Amino acid sequence: MREFVRVIVVKDDKYLLIRENKKNWFNGWIFPGGKVESGETSENAALRELKEEINLDVDKDKLNLWYQVNSHFDSGDLRGYYFICKDCNLDKLKIMEPNKCNGYCFFDFDELKKIDLVVPKDVVSQLEVYHCQQK
Repeated sequence: MREFVRVIVVKDDKYLLIRENKKNWFNGWIFPGGKVESGETSENAALRELKEEINLDVDKDKLNLWYQVNSHFDSGDLRGYYFICKDCNLDKLKIMEPNKCNGYCFFDFDELKKIDLVVPKDVVSQLEVYHCQQK
């Protein structure tokens, strides 16, 4: 089974999205992340992807596994791990792979719900529950 990670970075009740510009189904707004490499834990993959994509060095204690999703496609099964990252230092936030990503933005939850995110639908509904619990 192939595995991927996505990290939901939260700052001031806003959510970080990156704008991927790949020529595949990821083309659009998405949470930072990527695939889990062979022999790598999902947590280590999340930390690596944050560094590779947006130059964030995050302490493990700021990263919490929040949600897991399994998806079935004709091409095979996928398991996704969604992490929440709060209170991390964003001073060095920067797009590191401009050929794959052409920007980032923080969105409040109402804005986020209106965006055609490249995530399973249940992730957004679960994120709404999380968002309401944080108030």
